[in-house]
Amino acid sequence: MRLIAFLCLLAAYGFAHAADPIVRSVWFHSDLPQPVHRLPPDLRSVADRLPQWRAPGLEALGLWSMISAAPARFGLSQEQALALRDAINSRYLAIVRDPDMAGLQSAWPEAISTDPQRRGHYFLIQPADTDPELPVIVFLHGWGGNFLFYADFLKQALPGYRIVIPSYGLSWRQAPTAYLDEVLEHAENRLGTTITRPVLMTISAGGPAGFRAAIDNPTAYRCIISLATQPDAAQLDKIPAALPVLMLVGTNDRRFPIDGVQHAARRLDARLDNFQLTTLEADHFFLLTQPQATTTAISRWLADH
Repeated sequence: MRLIAFLCLLAAYGFAHAADPIVRSVWFHSDLPQPVHRLPPDLRSVADRLPQWRAPGLEALGLWSMISAAPARFGLSQEQALALRDAINSRYLAIVRDPDMAGLQSAWPEAISTDPQRRGHYFLIQPADTDPELPVIVFLHGWGGNFLFYADFLKQALPGYRIVIPSYGLSWRQAPTAYLDEVLEHAENRLGTTITRPVLMTISAGGPAGFRAAIDNPTAYRCIISLATQPDAAQLDKIPAALPVLMLVGTNDRRFPIDGVQHAARRLDARLDNFQLTTLEADHFFLLTQPQATTTAISRWLADH
């Protein structure tokens, strides 16, 4: 916890800000009410004790405080939780030192807000290359909110993409496709170009929402990359057969156990024209604990799709 406390101090003062940051936090008026998700009582008691500041270091403190309060709820052994703590420390120290991330405020207070009238939000990553033909990735976050570490990972891993990372309360799991459409329309206006057939990337609780979006709009996406998640059972026979799908999962994931993932994968492999299951020897949080292996698997898939 010492390093996380140190991050809080660093965040209060900050490092040099980028003159023209490639990562932006975008707020917009949404015609749809924002979700009011109720934290479980034990995690709500933790959240209520945390300051609602938006500095990256304090987001790290909030993230770790919730995980450490109930590691079993997140499918983690004590050993796995300690490894995740070290990964959080490392990632957020990099965030507060990175000029491209400097000045970004956490969206986490909105994730746990009970105000349905709050604004819509997304992070937008726009590389220095402003070519309007650059491909686009849309990333749907997992349970807990749209943490800054998602944007930092994606910026580092996929520098040749414009990336839209919408926020939807604590979880995208029950999010309406109409809200995603609203975000993309706003991002198009912000970028000054049409977003055509983006890659749809989902993680954890965002997985079913991503597959639902593809089912609702069968030709809208170039492919789906599903991280540490799987479709709901009712979605397995509805995913468009022509949609390429990569599922990247951890063999030690207790939230999405590998036996269930492999069962779903066999059904998808029999139906889809282009399906791949890739495994890492990891738990649920491999994006944080194994960023290089995650980057390699995603990059190889995108090179062929």
